[in-house]
Amino acid sequence: MKSQNQAPEWAIAAGSVPGASHLAAGGVGCQDANWIERLRNGWVLGILADGAGSYSQSGLGAQFAVSTSAKYAKQLIYRKNWHKRTRLPHDLTWRKQATFLLRQIRSDLRAFAEDHNVGLEELSCTIIVMIATPFGAMLAHIGDGRAAVKTANEGWIAAMRPFNGLRHETVFITSPWEENPMRFLRTNVIHHPIKGFMLCSDGGASASFRIAAASEYGGEIFDPNQPYAPFLDPICQQLLGLRGQRKSQSMINTLWKGFLKNGNDALAYEPDDKTIIIGALS
Repeated sequence: MKSQNQAPEWAIAAGSVPGASHLAAGGVGCQDANWIERLRNGWVLGILADGAGSYSQSGLGAQFAVSTSAKYAKQLIYRKNWHKRTRLPHDLTWRKQATFLLRQIRSDLRAFAEDHNVGLEELSCTIIVMIATPFGAMLAHIGDGRAAVKTANEGWIAAMRPFNGLRHETVFITSPWEENPMRFLRTNVIHHPIKGFMLCSDGGASASFRIAAASEYGGEIFDPNQPYAPFLDPICQQLLGLRGQRKSQSMINTLWKGFLKNGNDALAYEPDDKTIIIGALS
């Protein structure tokens, strides 16, 4: 039995698998990367990076970006003693700290590129960092991808909108985003209790979000950016069940990666690499 003072334990899963186009090409590995980690007092850190397909070393850049992000994010949380609180920082406080965090990641990527004699742009990837707690969540991102949280009153709601510039181009952590951080660096703080969270790369969005719909005014196609509860809710219930069965995190992640490969038609035929990180509380 859980004691009154015991922190809630999230049921979590994370996985990255190659998309159908990479499998068909042969020899092209998954260029996505992810990180999921339970921290103290019911805090969870989730990070994903989506390597740019046009750059040969973007998968390496994505792996470096998520591990570096995890290091700095944990240092920030513990240095500020945020994990000892039951309220999240103010939106402006989080934005300031997230800006420092992502600047440091870009600086480390630049040093990594120099050490390995590759151009910085060869390591191009997007980045999403989410810190989830039972009483809310904080998110920062550069580029595209999707994220959502499940609240008690509203159900699943989007926690970000993917960046799309002119001609639907995105921006990367390696881009000169520091020249205009107000435009390229997006942050959000959800100051409400949550029962679930998720992050996904573009490849995972086809199954987990409604991302294309026709407008009733003229039939134009627009992006509702709406989390797809019929997909997310059953997965959360299954995760809670696996946690109740005391399955190891390694086994859960293995099962999850298998599901991401071909768990439904949207995932099986998705050409892009697929990453989904998801967590649930009972």
